[in-house]
Amino acid sequence: MNLKRMAEKARRRFSASPSDPSDRRRSARARLDYAVELQDAARKPADGAVNLTDLSGVGVGFASSKDFRVGDRLAVRVKTDGREVLTQATVRWARPEGVMTSYGVEFDGVSGLDRLRLELAARPGALSPGELGEMLLQFLAAALVAAVVVDWVTSDPGRMTTLLFSLPWLLSTATGVGLLWAASKT
Repeated sequence: MNLKRMAEKARRRFSASPSDPSDRRRSARARLDYAVELQDAARKPADGAVNLTDLSGVGVGFASSKDFRVGDRLAVRVKTDGREVLTQATVRWARPEGVMTSYGVEFDGVSGLDRLRLELAARPGALSPGELGEMLLQFLAAALVAAVVVDWVTSDPGRMTTLLFSLPWLLSTATGVGLLWAASKT
């Protein structure tokens, strides 16, 4: 039996790897540099190095010198951008890689807010809830202005002519301002 086949057989014995086509991810992954702390079922911190390999709203991937088994329950603390998420997790797969072993764990019972924090941490550049709120307020302000203009125009038919002549200028100005705003957000 050649060495490559033996290695593949050993890898399959541990579990399905993340590169396995049967692995259907429910959430986007990101390779980031956040602090991760692990505690086993006895609440003892994982000794040795723990290196985060990927992060999503449903779990984390990490490499550790400590041995865990598929099915082990862990307490996981992820520190992302000044925020901390503490949750329980279950080891779903393990793959030995030299002196370290790579693990994939799935979070159990993550609150909606913590899941959102993790998803946002996993996607740098994504809009935060505050930015989404700002966009909503800007949209509502624009809708209010449009309603006032419609009311003003319909109250006097003579104003319709004024509006029709100024419409090209208003549209080009609004487009320019919108493009400037969009460029400032990127």
